Amino acid sequence: MRYVYLTPKLKGVRARYLAERGGAPRVPLFATETGRRRTPDSLRRRVFDPVVDHARELRAGRGHPALPQTITPHTMRRTFISLWLETDPTAPIPSLMAQVGHAKPDTLLRIYAQIMQRDRAKIGSAFDALMAGAALPAETAIGPMGPNTASAVSDDTAESR
Repeated sequence: MRYVYLTPKLKGVRARYLAERGGAPRVPLFATETGRRRTPDSLRRRVFDPVVDHARELRAGRGHPALPQTITPHTMRRTFISLWLETDPTAPIPSLMAQVGHAKPDTLLRIYAQIMQRDRAKIGSAFDALMAGAALPAETAIGPMGPNTASAVSDDTAESR
């Protein structure tokens, strides 16, 4: 059994769900009709997929962009980890490891390094968009080494950083 942090909003949702569902305190959160623990396949088909379908309907009704075609519990786990790693300041890695069940930090960082690498292009685009409205004096070129050094680093070198 893993204990995970719930936001105050999720605690309220869980409390309402448990009040409606009833049952003993030790009954699994998403029990079968007979009160037993669901198999991973049953949990996915009977709980996770319907929740994702409901989220799709809500987003469509509100005019929000569609969710990706394939969403799995693992997708949600990776999203959670990505958001955690992007907090400023970064929340403690041991707490994240406890939330997702990783015993070693190198496992967590190895697996999610690809996410961080993939997002480099997004970060660059976001920075370009942010700076699009910034005006620099015409005679000043700002490069990676300071004023008037824009040509000091080639595109290939800048790209490999």
